[in-house]
Amino acid sequence: MSLASKLIDQGIDKIDVSMLPEDYKKQILTEVAELLFNQGRLDDSAKIISKSGNKEKQAEFGLKFVREGRPALAVDALMGSGNLDLIKKAGVACMNNGNKEAALKAFVSIGDKEMEEFIKENL
Repeated sequence: MSLASKLIDQGIDKIDVSMLPEDYKKQILTEVAELLFNQGRLDDSAKIISKSGNKEKQAEFGLKFVREGRPALAVDALMGSGNLDLIKKAGVACMNNGNKEAALKAFVSIGDKEMEEFIKENL
């Protein structure tokens, strides 16, 4: 059993890798997120990949979620990724789905005050 599997078995809310070096933390959390994704635990995989610091994988997960029509999960996966274009795309998709909370989260995270106000006033 891999370390990532053991961490999942302990519960994702209990995963604490803060004491590990950044590169190892990134590797472990990415593995955990991928395992969760493959198990169909998409909410958990989005949360974990956003904590990984693996910007490339965050974008990959975010794009998968947008393409699958799950833009709120894309927003969660992309938090901290710095991928402004993809976060905007996910935020607009959330608006189109009527998911005000996720849309706000997306635009607040990238500092887009104009869209933030628009969402607050119109959704």
